[in-house]
Amino acid sequence: MAKRIIYILLIWLMAAGAALADTFYSCNFEDVQENANWTLNWGPMANKCKNLWYIGTPGSFRATGKNGLYVSCNNGRTAAYNSDTTMFVTATRALLLPEGDYDLIFDWLCQGRVASGEGLYVCAVPTTTPTYSASDVGDKPSYASQGKGLLGTVLNTSYQWTSSSLQFHSTGDSIKLVFLWFNATRQDGVKGMQTPTAACIDNINIINHSDCKAPVILNGGSNNSNTMLLRWRGNAD
Repeated sequence: MAKRIIYILLIWLMAAGAALADTFYSCNFEDVQENANWTLNWGPMANKCKNLWYIGTPGSFRATGKNGLYVSCNNGRTAAYNSDTTMFVTATRALLLPEGDYDLIFDWLCQGRVASGEGLYVCAVPTTTPTYSASDVGDKPSYASQGKGLLGTVLNTSYQWTSSSLQFHSTGDSIKLVFLWFNATRQDGVKGMQTPTAACIDNINIINHSDCKAPVILNGGSNNSNTMLLRWRGNAD
């Protein structure tokens, strides 16, 4: 009887652990096997795109690792972009998350011409949604619009690494996390590689609200010039 109880307990613990793992996703682009699960620059028109997604050192938040996800127009050498034509390219990751509310947290760096809508668009869409890359287009795809798959707003004004948190709801069906870079054709005659930095992404985490609720009533105070004391209400560590 004791052996049977232990066996049942082990099965329950394994099932509970698996369920918990499904509500969390993390990627810092340091794991070769995990990197292979990302789809970069998909679509028949991708070979016409001058800007493409890469995984490597130029896109890394150096304080945490050696690799990151980034856009480049020079075969991955630097995180720069070309705006000779209007185009968009996608980096996607298929995920299966139980139904619930989630926080998407990631570090990013991105510059672009605000008036033209250039920048990084972060979306969560059904896996059936075509997320191809394309060049010589009129605009970005419809799912990268408010009220569709877009999470938050376009990210394009950070000259330093920034951490953002975006919220979305999962119905329990498979989804695609989409990072879409969009740039428009310059109308001032300037051609070739642009000085501003294209999109760089690192340290992606997706957390279920029920697993880790954000603390509330956060108060801070300095003990001395070297330390700070934080107090909050909640069960978050």
